[in-house]
Amino acid sequence: MEFYYDWKKAKEGIINDQAKRYENEVENQEKLQRLTKEYDLIEAAFDQLSDEQKEMLKNVPRTKEDWETFNEIGDDLNEKLEKLEELWVEIDRVADALPFDSEQLEKRFKQIAAELAQKYHLNN
Repeated sequence: MEFYYDWKKAKEGIINDQAKRYENEVENQEKLQRLTKEYDLIEAAFDQLSDEQKEMLKNVPRTKEDWETFNEIGDDLNEKLEKLEELWVEIDRVADALPFDSEQLEKRFKQIAAELAQKYHLNN
């Protein structure tokens, strides 16, 4: 009987989790699209800075002004890398909040069923 109650509780948990994910689906999709666009823009800027810095390395700066310009590009590059990391974490968080598709939902149910079967030695 414990198996039945554990299964029922797990099933309700999955269904409730799916319902919570659907509550904010539209906002999460929009946020994911916005974050992806921001990420792409920063990545493009990063690529551009990287090329500029490579070009500058070919001709090692000789004056104080050249070194300042070179260092500004390096500082900006670090800021862009940090922003990319932040955006990537945010994109992952938003993607995790999206609802399961039917395949993922079925997989999750099967996983829980297998865990419960193993717990109650029903693997005959």
